[in-house]
Amino acid sequence: MVSLSVYNVLLFHKLDRMIYHDLVVCGRRPEVARNIVAFFMLMELIGVDVIGYIRSTPDHNVVLLLAAEADVILNCIRQELPPRSEVGLAVPRIASLVSQPVDLEFFYRNRGTVIKQLVKILDGVGLVIFDEHLHVLFFEYEDRVRCRLTAMPPLLPRQLAEPYQRVLGEDFRSMFVMFSKGSTLTPRDIAEYFTRQWGDCIEKVLIEKRSSLDLKPVYGKVVFTGGSFLWLVFHGRPLVKFVIKGNQLNGKRYEPRNSRS
Repeated sequence: MVSLSVYNVLLFHKLDRMIYHDLVVCGRRPEVARNIVAFFMLMELIGVDVIGYIRSTPDHNVVLLLAAEADVILNCIRQELPPRSEVGLAVPRIASLVSQPVDLEFFYRNRGTVIKQLVKILDGVGLVIFDEHLHVLFFEYEDRVRCRLTAMPPLLPRQLAEPYQRVLGEDFRSMFVMFSKGSTLTPRDIAEYFTRQWGDCIEKVLIEKRSSLDLKPVYGKVVFTGGSFLWLVFHGRPLVKFVIKGNQLNGKRYEPRNSRS
């Protein structure tokens, strides 16, 4: 079986990348814009032609309205409790593209499937589509193709010619966590919490070892099975707070020591 090259993936998802770029230009954080576009791609996979609708409409505000609803949906599926009807469940723009009634309750009820497919996209072609360096290489190559003086296309850069499948190292799939004073949480408690929220997403949980049994751990590291779980958990925020069995746990992106200046 012949695998797609990075170039083929970028070429096929050119419009997805353009939508991502437009959202960032309009003020969305890259992490949030990435999740929104992945949600649009997910809708395409289940037969809801969001990308095609965006392509066919000249009104740029439509993209922003769809993105706003997608953001609301993504925030909804991150919550521990289902949405309350009094705060409003409607997502009219997205619902107008679907043949059956859909609202926030629908997406929350099916969040296991939604999260699973989002992770598949973000940890698959998403690693290529949203890679800034590859994006620059792609457009530089496209410019050379348009400006060439011979029928022979220019040589494809090595990074664009490679198969798109990429494996993220542990550091890029990890979250640094800080325990509240007197925390009684165990690695199992933490793993069960995230598994309950996001499905089978935990590779391991590491907790600081203290020299005395009387000393509680101060920090730890949660390693996810895929880097996209970090994008979904943080959704553009630098710090996230969790409450697990009455204990507060603060999480931030893990920074390997050799990457700190």
